[in-house]
Amino acid sequence: MTLEREIYSIETANINKETLEAMKNASNAMKQIHGGLTIDKVDQTMYVRPEGYFRLKQGLPATCSYPMPGPGASVVRLLRTLSR
Repeated sequence: MTLEREIYSIETANINKETLEAMKNASNAMKQIHGGLTIDKVDQTMYVRPEGYFRLKQGLPATCSYPMPGPGASVVRLLRTLSR
C-alpha cells in the first residue's frame, strides 16, 4: 500500500467516526425529545388531529379556486392609482 492510500484510508475512517458520532448525538436528541411520548398520547393526538385536518382540506379547494392576478395586474393597478 502506498502512503497516499494509507492517508486516504485514515481520512475516510475519520469521516466515518465523525458520522457515527453525529448519528449518536442525533439519536440521543430524539430520545430526549420523544422521551415522554406514549401510545396513549399518540392515540389522543390522532383522535384530535383529523377534525382540523378535514376543515383545512375542505377550505383548500375554495382558496385555490380564486383566480390569481397575472404579473402585470399589480402594475396596471398602480398606474391607475397614480393617474388619479
